[in-house]
Amino acid sequence: MLYREWFVKLRFPGHEKVRMVESELGPIPEGWEVKRLGDILSTIESGSRPKGGIKHEDKDVPSIGGENMSKERLKEKFEEYRKAVLKLKEALEEDASNPLLYDWVMQRFEFTYELAWKLMKLYLESEGIVTINSPRLAFKEAFATGIIIEGETWIDMINARNLTTHIYNEQMAKEIYDKVKDKYYPVFVAFANKMEGKIQ
Repeated sequence: MLYREWFVKLRFPGHEKVRMVESELGPIPEGWEVKRLGDILSTIESGSRPKGGIKHEDKDVPSIGGENMSKERLKEKFEEYRKAVLKLKEALEEDASNPLLYDWVMQRFEFTYELAWKLMKLYLESEGIVTINSPRLAFKEAFATGIIIEGETWIDMINARNLTTHIYNEQMAKEIYDKVKDKYYPVFVAFANKMEGKIQ
């Protein structure tokens, strides 16, 4: 009851004086963050909890296995990414006479790009390699660890992604479409294949 009142209904002591801000879940108190339990637990260690999990003979209070939850989250994120790549493929196979072709491909590209760098972030952090806070750092570290090999192509995507957000005209759309078809889609597929081997 207390959890629901404070953290679901947000009626904790003094809530009337707290400024609310927008989040993906709706309004939340300023200073709060929306996170998955698996993401949080992946950074928690317990001194009495052996690597690999609690066994029946272990003493003290068992802790939650953050590494297992992180692995499940990684699988979920990979599946989202894999589906996005397939949707991008469908868009690229659309007939060129479709007047909405460029818009459709750019939207699919944006979505696939976002899932790609966030999947890299999740994987690298689950391996304890580094804390990732931007696509550029994700690409740099992914290249250094060998989960991507076309580093320059991934960096080039950053500029293309920014263009789709801030500027739009027919010529730019055609240029980005050509890049997605000839350069970006193949590396999205290569990354999907690499990650599939990593998380199985």
